[in-house]
Amino acid sequence: MNNLLCIIFKQFRPLWQAREEVFGLIICYKAAIIIKRLILVVSFSILSGLPCFIVLAFAADATKFNLEIPDKIRNVRNASFVQQQVSNNLIVSSLKLKTKSIRYESQKTGEPSLNKDTENYSNNSQPIKEIRVAAAANWSPYAGRDKKGNGIGPAYDLIVKIAEPLGIKIIIEKERPWKRYVQEIKDGLLDIILTAYRVDPFGEYSEHYAIDEVKVFVKPGKEFPFHNIKDLSAKIGIQPQGAGYDITFSQRVPGTKYTMRENSDAKKCIEMVLNGDGDYYVSAYYDVLAKLKASGYEGKLIDLKNPVYIEKVVMIVSKKSPIITLLPEINNKIKKFRDDGTVKKSIDEYINRK
Repeated sequence: MNNLLCIIFKQFRPLWQAREEVFGLIICYKAAIIIKRLILVVSFSILSGLPCFIVLAFAADATKFNLEIPDKIRNVRNASFVQQQVSNNLIVSSLKLKTKSIRYESQKTGEPSLNKDTENYSNNSQPIKEIRVAAAANWSPYAGRDKKGNGIGPAYDLIVKIAEPLGIKIIIEKERPWKRYVQEIKDGLLDIILTAYRVDPFGEYSEHYAIDEVKVFVKPGKEFPFHNIKDLSAKIGIQPQGAGYDITFSQRVPGTKYTMRENSDAKKCIEMVLNGDGDYYVSAYYDVLAKLKASGYEGKLIDLKNPVYIEKVVMIVSKKSPIITLLPEINNKIKKFRDDGTVKKSIDEYINRK
């Protein structure tokens, strides 16, 4: 036992003898960090014109301020990050948010005007080189994905026709849940959602480029009288996940409640109606026809004659995206391609393709 203790003592003796040097290095390191932080605070105070105590209160940890702010700026699309080099090659970063109130005049088409203050790039900002776009998953015939995962459909064709002449590159985001797209539009991480209705104002709406009929589909032999939304209040409906038709129904007919089940898989939605788990399936007319065909249930559900309502299909532009400055021009292009039949031709091609 004594021999073991002697061996251990001999092994750790050099480290114990060097303890003062080790502690000295640690103290020097800590002192260097404190001095660096003080230099950063003083330098930023000189550059910004703010008293040191205000800068210190705003960024008590100068190192944290210097390192974390740039990470946040990556998600701020209307900011310019200015760097000034000071003594000993230390970088002090300052963030200058550039905001400008803009007002769009209402369109003669009757579309709502955008009369509100909107965050925007200044006139001196860099030209827009690329935008990130996405669309609701497999919303036929407007947007879908091919076998390689590439975005296809009239909505994608339209944004390409608008952006390419402006020298703007289109980046199609990977398919994600609708709620993720909504949050990314709010945060400015996504520039445009290509397919939407005028339901929830979480961004700025574009001119409509198509008209969509929302219809009720039932199993043959299970038809029921349907004249308006109120006729659905005593029924159990099936809807695509996140579609929110039950909310829309309640908004359109105040005081009524609607029982709605949902599923992210269109095939399972159809099967729920066929199996009696719901009285009807509600969704966009062309989209349901495409889903019936794709799932092998073509003709297994039939639509009731009257549409639930008619919706305008629009794009949603993020209020925090630089592309918001081009919204009037985008609207003019959409109106042109809509009125000259370009969009309808594209829609017909996707509907009739095998």
